[in-house]
Amino acid sequence: MTYAVHYKINDFGSSCGDMFLGCNTQVSIGLVVALNYHNPFLNPYEEFQKLKHHPAIKPLLEGGTVLQYGARTLNEGGFQSIPYPVFPGGAIIGCSAGFLNVPKIKGTHTAMKSGNNRRNLIG
Repeated sequence: MTYAVHYKINDFGSSCGDMFLGCNTQVSIGLVVALNYHNPFLNPYEEFQKLKHHPAIKPLLEGGTVLQYGARTLNEGGFQSIPYPVFPGGAIIGCSAGFLNVPKIKGTHTAMKSGNNRRNLIG
């Protein structure tokens, strides 16, 4: 089961909070912070701490322990930012090429698909 919490940082930046309820009472939460914010002092770590205290999320985290944590940079610039992916003797595929489905935040899927397409082309 998945819940999405729309968490607004300010009028210029965009962000999205996600919460996944898994088996064995495990909860996964995440925050995507776009890099178009105008505040040079914005700290994504502090914004994540604020998200964890959101009234819909805080009760689910109380008394729990952290099993894993991590961070990732999503390279999204839109179709106009994708480089020409092939050159003599090679190809740029996956996340390096900027193949990210931004509305769905699906980078792994597009990275694997581009790798499979390349493999199919060279046999």
